[in-house]
Amino acid sequence: LVWVHARTAEDEFMAAGDGIRREDVMYNTFEILGPASDPAGVRGGGLTEALQAISRGQYRFISRGDRSGTHQRELSLWTTAGEMPNWEQYIKSNQGMGPTLVMADQKDAYVLADRGTYLKFKDKINLVPLVQSPEELANPYGILVVNPAKHPAIKGALAQKFVDFLISPATQRLIREYKIEGEQLFYPLHLAATE
Repeated sequence: LVWVHARTAEDEFMAAGDGIRREDVMYNTFEILGPASDPAGVRGGGLTEALQAISRGQYRFISRGDRSGTHQRELSLWTTAGEMPNWEQYIKSNQGMGPTLVMADQKDAYVLADRGTYLKFKDKINLVPLVQSPEELANPYGILVVNPAKHPAIKGALAQKFVDFLISPATQRLIREYKIEGEQLFYPLHLAATE
């Protein structure tokens, strides 16, 4: 199985025949965090304008730089904003989200983070959410069953059962009920809106 949040890479994986099934499971959101002083003046503004202001002012920005789903999404957001992150204060942590948040906090930098990791770390850092756009910054998670014909070590039947479990109503309700700091962390994609 591959459980990931990088839709373009997921689609390429499936198109190459490396996967035999893909299901949406849940989503949360990304947001741009930064120092409360907000030197780029992006607080409460639009996503594109925020990235342009950070880039054009060459403000410190910490990127995961690790080819993760979060890093791939960040790069696509820069492209959409018409900016290339290549100034001196654009720093790659080459680490996971937690260490990247800590590094951004230590350097008073901007960073793209998923809401869940921010909630987990918010008592350990001084960064604050500055740009939140649920539509533009949705962070959907999908799960893919690897093709056992191409990869014989795959236990295809067990993988299919696990996917069925994740998208079952009972598990989707558990996903919906999971909270950090009293806030719902993920939104299931296999439950009826009225349920």
